[in-house]
Amino acid sequence: MSANFATFLLLLSLISRLNGEKYTNSLDTNKKDIQVDVGESDSFELFVRNEKALNFSFAVTVGCDSSDGKCKTFSPRDSTTVTFSPLDFRFRFNTTATTAGHDVIIARVVRNDTHVDDSEAFVRVRVGRSPVWSVLATVVGWVYFVIWSASFWPQNISNFRRKSVVGFNLDFAALNVTGFLFYSIFNSGLYFSPKVQALYEEAFPRSEIPIEFNDVVYAYHAAFATAITLIQCYVYERGEQRMSLLGKVFTGVTWTAAGVQLVLCWTGVMSWLTFMYYFSYVKLVVTSVKYLPQAYFNYKRKSTRGWSIWMIYMDITGGINGLLQMLFIAYNFDDWKTIFGNFAKFGLSVASISYDILFFLQEYVFYRKQDSSLQPLNEEKRFSKSERKKSRVSIVSLTSENREYPRVSVDYSALSDRRKSAVSVISAKSVESFKNVFTY
Repeated sequence: MSANFATFLLLLSLISRLNGEKYTNSLDTNKKDIQVDVGESDSFELFVRNEKALNFSFAVTVGCDSSDGKCKTFSPRDSTTVTFSPLDFRFRFNTTATTAGHDVIIARVVRNDTHVDDSEAFVRVRVGRSPVWSVLATVVGWVYFVIWSASFWPQNISNFRRKSVVGFNLDFAALNVTGFLFYSIFNSGLYFSPKVQALYEEAFPRSEIPIEFNDVVYAYHAAFATAITLIQCYVYERGEQRMSLLGKVFTGVTWTAAGVQLVLCWTGVMSWLTFMYYFSYVKLVVTSVKYLPQAYFNYKRKSTRGWSIWMIYMDITGGINGLLQMLFIAYNFDDWKTIFGNFAKFGLSVASISYDILFFLQEYVFYRKQDSSLQPLNEEKRFSKSERKKSRVSIVSLTSENREYPRVSVDYSALSDRRKSAVSVISAKSVESFKNVFTY
């Protein structure tokens, strides 16, 4: 009995050792990406990791990941075979770019019984037409990054100066925060989490993770700025404005679904990568619909007051530059599939520009003859700072005998004598629009 048990333990030990040594050696490259322009040359090295344990020879075929193994963007185009041995465990390959486009160079062990792992033996090659297009893509990329980042602040500054969010739709604020918080989670997961990155590489072999550090910074900043906007909606005067039932249901369902999926991931039912992509899909939906409440709100009021047009100027500038960057990159690398391959970014840019055009029409065409200021009187600008702090003008009564020109009784006793004449009768239209901002 004891002999059988000892034999069993010995077999387990041998099996464990064999499994552990399944991939004693592995093939790898010294770089994963090569980016050059037509006419330029570059090189990479293919080598064996743990070469000291290499006590046999094996053949490796090096070529491009295509049906015939031929490369289309550089020479040599044909695949080649090299032999690794204990004496030769590192090879250098030179490439010269000939045509704009992209290729993936892969190395494959000819015999599959050598226990050499070749899954990491690849190089992504991108060949551009001219460095000019790369520079233009970089410039417009930074422009849209900076402009889109700054576009959140004009509305916050306007709310702060007015101490009011009257005219600003609360649904838009809540949807914006939800979208950018979800976008931050998605970017953080793919950029920082090794577990999520491993799942992504398993799902998309030899693909580059499509998240850069500036994407993470942009998402964090956007979430922070939109959170300030939402806080302003509950701190400052908002009149009769409330968040709609549809907006409450939408945000509630998205956050509840996120919580349920988090539990499913913890219990192993759902993949963490799938969980991350849920946040990106919600962000895409939010960006597609978040402007609708504000556009409809402007339509009902026949006014855009309280809605910062400077935010729209920045938003459309960022959207146009984002589209230009994608077009420059697609043309430079002769890869028009990248536009629709990154459909989220393309769709976000197109949706933003479309809504921005609508807001411009509302501001300068449809409701151009609206009241020119949210302040009740032009004279307010001439009041001294100290007077503004200690003086308060309040509505006492509205007489409606004359429906065309109803009058407002105003208590202006706190003002100095030379200012009393500045406040008298205000049109009912102004009262209806600005009755919540008569403090200065």
